[in-house]
Amino acid sequence: MDVDNVSSDAEQIELLNFCSLDGETVGESKEETFAAGENDLALNEKDHGVYHYNEAIKYIGFGAFHIIQMVCMGIALSSDAIEVLVISLALPQLSHDLNATDLQNAWLSSIIFVGLLLGDYVWGTLADIIGRRLTLLMSLTINGLAGLLSAFAPNYGVFLTLRFIGGFGIGGSLAIISTYASEFISAKWRGKYLGTLAVFWTIGKITIGGIAYFILPVGCKITLKLGSLELHSWNVFLVIASLPALIGAGLFAVLPESPLYLLQTHKEKKAVCVLQKMFRWNQYWCFSKKKLFPIKQVIPPSKSYLISTPSKFKGLPVIRLLPKRLQDFIWRPLPLFQLNLLRRSILLFAIYFLLYLGAYGLTLWYPTYVNNLEHHCESEIAYRIISGDLNICSDNSHVDHATVNNSAWRNKHLRNAVFRGVLFQNTNFTECSFHDCFFVNCSFISVNSANSTFTNTCFKHTRNYSWISESESFVNSYYDNSLIFESGQSDEPCCLHDRCETSCYDDANVDYNKVYLELFYVALATVPGCIISAIMVDVLRRSYWLSSLLVLSAGSCILLLFFKTATLAVVALIVFSFVSVGAWNTSSLIANEVYPTELRSTASGILLSVARVGAILGTLLFGLFINTHPTIPILITGSCFVAAAICSLFLPATTRKTLLE
Repeated sequence: MDVDNVSSDAEQIELLNFCSLDGETVGESKEETFAAGENDLALNEKDHGVYHYNEAIKYIGFGAFHIIQMVCMGIALSSDAIEVLVISLALPQLSHDLNATDLQNAWLSSIIFVGLLLGDYVWGTLADIIGRRLTLLMSLTINGLAGLLSAFAPNYGVFLTLRFIGGFGIGGSLAIISTYASEFISAKWRGKYLGTLAVFWTIGKITIGGIAYFILPVGCKITLKLGSLELHSWNVFLVIASLPALIGAGLFAVLPESPLYLLQTHKEKKAVCVLQKMFRWNQYWCFSKKKLFPIKQVIPPSKSYLISTPSKFKGLPVIRLLPKRLQDFIWRPLPLFQLNLLRRSILLFAIYFLLYLGAYGLTLWYPTYVNNLEHHCESEIAYRIISGDLNICSDNSHVDHATVNNSAWRNKHLRNAVFRGVLFQNTNFTECSFHDCFFVNCSFISVNSANSTFTNTCFKHTRNYSWISESESFVNSYYDNSLIFESGQSDEPCCLHDRCETSCYDDANVDYNKVYLELFYVALATVPGCIISAIMVDVLRRSYWLSSLLVLSAGSCILLLFFKTATLAVVALIVFSFVSVGAWNTSSLIANEVYPTELRSTASGILLSVARVGAILGTLLFGLFINTHPTIPILITGSCFVAAAICSLFLPATTRKTLLE
């Protein structure tokens, strides 16, 4: 058989079947591929063991190799979810031990997204240059090691730096895993496979929420001593959270490189070896088991979309001094903006930006939103109590934004009581006891606490003006970021940030045990969402299915405007989580299918970088208005989803289409 003729004819078939970029479809459906495969050249090529890549993947089928690969990638994906959430869960305790201010706490929560913003772009582009497997192995190792070392960070600066490095590593696996997975699977199974893989993100969220529930509850403190090093519960929590990333890195060491990437880089023999390995593993279990491996040669893609260094830049001394691979890295994203790819790139940039802007803000700030609803109801009750007979003798009482003026408290014995924004003026506490109580954002003016005790009680962000008390009144209690104005010295307050060995770590505005439980319910709702979406992407046109999910997500946001109780708000957020997870998974699937192999990871990385900008803006938007005008960010979130839904309608059809080579 004349190999030159085969290559020439193969190029014609590839251009006809796989590279129709200007039309509304990408590749061919499985029925069309079969029809083309039974034409003149296809039969002749198969008789000699020559296959197109998509035909070879289809012949190998779905089996044990893909299940093992899914578990390995799933562990890596779960580790990313764990690392993204771990700081927000451990923040109350680690903030206490690192003596972090409110501004520093904000940076602790945000620094991982700065790392993600950079990591998505860098690792995504590198994956198209040095390979998917090596990039994943490197990024997971960096993520795991940075997370592990941060558990032993001696101070705030070191901790913040290590979390940034960890975020940079997370960006690699998030940008590449779906690309890597899609290149091992045929069109028949791709939607279900990637949809099922996304469940592991939820497994990671549920796992870390469960670990936090048992290790980081209110009042819990684990202390382990390793020589001179003392580990608290948050240190142990971070060590455990780093393990899945390190395990994932070890598993990727035994997985093969993407055969489609190997073909793209002209390593046809290695690609055939990988396909043979997949076939051999599938012999243990496969949906359509075959006895022989007839594939001897896989036809590589003949069309390249890459752009070399533009001629007007080649003469610049700076460019000439750069290594060839660094030049490839710089110019790699340019083809995404060529005329034949420009439309889909603009649409996907808009969808990713709008989706992440809306979803991240609502997801990260929902505990505060729900907490505000609860306290709004409690404060109405508190006002009635304060203006009445001061009957707050029960444990676990909550008093919000009230004024206690010219009052006498006698023989009041309270446990686990919380006072937020309360002004105590001309008030006498006589023979009262407060155990494990919180006073947050409170003011004390002309207060006398004779013969009263405060045990394991936290005074956070309080202002004390002329509080007369006895030295033995405070037992294992402390002031946190509070001001004391002594009589005659009101112009020179004393700022107290004293700590003591007490079990009081938490910001009293949030019941973190309840937050962990709500996180579990919201995360659990994504499991059926992932499964249903994985089925529907192969039933409906994927762009239409994505648009439908985005509209439903917008509707679940609007429900929050009508649900005025905390319980109903959690229900609305569960519905939002159930629907929006399908939108995330479907948008990722489409993005992997509309770009050719040599640009697929680069496109994924840049799309996620654009998405991070939206996520940061959404987080800031919610943070700015959540306590004053929560309606504003909720309406903006719903509008973002509607706009993204409109953009989705114009994406090309990819359902059951072969990947662009």
